[in-house]
Amino acid sequence: MEKKHESHEHKDNEHKNHEHKGHEHKSHEHKAHTKHHTKKKDFSKWTIVLSIIAIIVIALLIINIGKILPSGDQNANVLAKVNGEDIYVDELDSELKKLPEYYQQVMDPLTLKKNVLEQLVMKKLLLQEADKLKLKVSQEEIDKEVEATYTKFGLTKGDFLVKLEEQGTNYEEFVVDFKEQLLLNKLIESALLKGEPDEKDIQAHYDENKDTLVSAMASHILVCYTGTTSCQEERTEEEALAIVDEILGKIENGDDFAELAKEYSDGPSGPLGGSLGWFNKGAMVPEFELATFELNKGETSEGVKTDFGYHVIFLEDKKESFEELKEDISAEIKNTELQANIGTYLDSLKDQSEIEYVTPLELLEPVEDATDDTVAVEGITTFLKGDDEICRDEDGKPLVFMFSTTWCPHCQWAEKPFNTVAKEYQDKGLITAYHWEIDINDDTLTEEEESSIPEEHMAIMKKFNPQGSIPTFVFGCKYYRIGAGHEQANDKEAEAAEHRLVIEELLSGEVTSDEAMEVVVEEVTVEPAEETTEANTEETAESEE
Repeated sequence: MEKKHESHEHKDNEHKNHEHKGHEHKSHEHKAHTKHHTKKKDFSKWTIVLSIIAIIVIALLIINIGKILPSGDQNANVLAKVNGEDIYVDELDSELKKLPEYYQQVMDPLTLKKNVLEQLVMKKLLLQEADKLKLKVSQEEIDKEVEATYTKFGLTKGDFLVKLEEQGTNYEEFVVDFKEQLLLNKLIESALLKGEPDEKDIQAHYDENKDTLVSAMASHILVCYTGTTSCQEERTEEEALAIVDEILGKIENGDDFAELAKEYSDGPSGPLGGSLGWFNKGAMVPEFELATFELNKGETSEGVKTDFGYHVIFLEDKKESFEELKEDISAEIKNTELQANIGTYLDSLKDQSEIEYVTPLELLEPVEDATDDTVAVEGITTFLKGDDEICRDEDGKPLVFMFSTTWCPHCQWAEKPFNTVAKEYQDKGLITAYHWEIDINDDTLTEEEESSIPEEHMAIMKKFNPQGSIPTFVFGCKYYRIGAGHEQANDKEAEAAEHRLVIEELLSGEVTSDEAMEVVVEEVTVEPAEETTEANTEETAESEE
């Protein structure tokens, strides 16, 4: 039975982030589907604006309004020079403060700083190119895109301003940063897009994918009970069902859904009305998805049971027809074209530029010694070590994972060292390895065209990386890392060597066969890094010294 409910004002707990943080998602990102590899792939539902921002920066959640380190002697605080333009320590600190605290917890400080510095270098290159081409962003464009950003998540401007205040910033500061991102988007689009997609291409894509293109804007109230995933409440299933009945009764009497979500929901979207924004098929767990897409606009479901508890779902809107989805499809086609070419474009900018790493980050903040409870392993510098037991397959082999996406340039850099080492150890029968491209649900270590990622594998990624950023590495559920550890130095040999060391730690004391020892002494063959200018090579070497 379904109950009618009047439209309500949506709110959400995110304002720029294109990831839904609700427990009901299968992953922390919508599945992005592209045609990037030779295996079959579908298109994503990401807008061009947010997907390009994701490429340029690791995360953008808050606007920094302070400095961590004093400026002092500016020359002493120069970290890098990009075509003669300096990047200072305080710029790095500003970007670090924009990241969620989680990154500080799961990634060692030095690796995190190296990754963020590399993002700053790339952003500087792009801004320089935009200036060279005399690209501008008008106030009208800014206002339009800002409005599109918060309305996409069911927020009013008032809600959005409140959310910014909660993040320690204000609208004016947000706009300054957002304007820069729009400028970078305009540069990428002008450089890589041939024009608007043809009408017949849009229609063809709709005809081929209309079943998965259907999207919904919904809110929910989650009532969990003891034993369900991530539940912090101590209640029985019967008690949870009684609460659901109480909620449904109040909805029947005309109570506002958003206010009920604030009062009753155990989900992270509860405090702001339960809104999940727009999502398409494949983004939610099956039971939730099925119930949502069976609703008509304005209807509320009965209690829907999932592994997270019982959900009461309100469907505010749904898009199914070609005309309703036409704009989204056009954006997908353009986004796919960008993703297919962005890596080459960024590499070309780097090749044409002079990039000098002036002050090694190691000199600013020495890596701390291991604590009494942690045994440091020489050579393992970018992976963190957890306390979990080693996870294994049914034959007792450690499970080794890389999680990435097809559009991520850092993933593209890191995939060769990982795939090379993983395949060698797997071929020797010592580990079971997976390299999941989570936007296309494919394991690149196999010849098959996978269409889904096992839930237990995604659960491992979520455990070690709840934010869903990529690339993510989990070796045996014991060692883990977010980011391409040796990318700044462009040292794929070091990357492969560290993967080898971590795997050997997992196998230490358990594998003594001649075959295992043979793997230990073999050299990993990694393709040479792409050519860089002599100046870049010399400068990188000097910085490493």
